[in-house]
Amino acid sequence: MTKCVLVLSVAMVSTAPVTPASAVLCEKKSGAIFVRDACKKKETTVSGEVLGGGPQGPQGIQGAQGAPGAPGAPGAPGAPGAPGAPGVQGPAGPGARWAAVARDGTIVAQSGGISPSVAHPFPGEYTLDFGESMATRALFVTHAQHDNDFFGGVSAGPCGTGVFSYINCSNLSDTHVHVVTLKADGSATEDHGFYIMALP
Repeated sequence: MTKCVLVLSVAMVSTAPVTPASAVLCEKKSGAIFVRDACKKKETTVSGEVLGGGPQGPQGIQGAQGAPGAPGAPGAPGAPGAPGAPGVQGPAGPGARWAAVARDGTIVAQSGGISPSVAHPFPGEYTLDFGESMATRALFVTHAQHDNDFFGGVSAGPCGTGVFSYINCSNLSDTHVHVVTLKADGSATEDHGFYIMALP
């Protein structure tokens, strides 16, 4: 009798409308099984496996892609790389050019590259060849104390035809510099030793 009741109850369950997902199967002491929202007193909750499972249904469609997660925290900084190889040394700068000239036109000392032959055509006038353009170089000239005498002004300027060139040596290239030394009273030119420097 119990077996017949169980089969009948299963048939009733299988033909019943689909129940909510929250419904449970409840078994009475007689073996009858019912679908309820909650089992009654003296009824036992049973698994749906007692009714036998049907074939697996088809795979559902893929769900929509979820939103991207928040960016992670930045990682720790890496170790510094090895220092690179040193670069090739650049060419030397132009540097200052200078010469110490005696009152007779002899170059006593110099930085190099200045012609040892100083033109000294007139008293107190000297022309030096630096071997490169002096048209845009800053020229500084001062008397040399080794003469141990009184002296007046001293001046210098590049030769050639530039803006600051000395007009009386415009026939020479701008690699030449003309120097004039004066008497103590400034009345006329006079031989005196001097230092001259050309800055870059």
